[in-house]
Amino acid sequence: MRVRFIRPGNMATAIGTRAAKHGRTVEVMSRDTAKAQALAGKIGNGATAGTFRATPLGDIVIVAVRYANAVSVVANYGDALAGKVIIDISNTFNADATGLRERLHEYAKRTSAFCIGLSDQGRRT
Repeated sequence: MRVRFIRPGNMATAIGTRAAKHGRTVEVMSRDTAKAQALAGKIGNGATAGTFRATPLGDIVIVAVRYANAVSVVANYGDALAGKVIIDISNTFNADATGLRERLHEYAKRTSAFCIGLSDQGRRT
C-alpha cells in the first residue's frame, strides 16, 4: 500500500514513520522540496519526496495542510484524486467545513479523520 502526504508536518511525521516502519511505501509532498526531502529522510525506510502538484502515487492520500489551504490544495489536484482514498486530517475549527467536504466528495471514497469540529446540532463529532 502506498501512502502520500500532502504537507510535511507533525502528523505526516508521526503517521508516515509508523506506516513506513510497517512496510508501507510513503511519499511526502510539499511546495518546499527541501522540507519534503528532509521529512522523507527522517521517516526513513524508503520514504521519498514527491513532486509538488504531481499526480499522487499513493493509494491513500492524506491531506495534512492547514484548513485555510485545504480547498485550494484539493482543487489543484482535481481529477488526479479520482479513485483514491483521501483522508483529510485538517482541523476545520468550524461547524460545516464549508467548501472542503464538497470538493473532496467529488473525488474521494472517504474524506475525513480526526474531526473535532462541531456538528450542526452543536455536539462534538
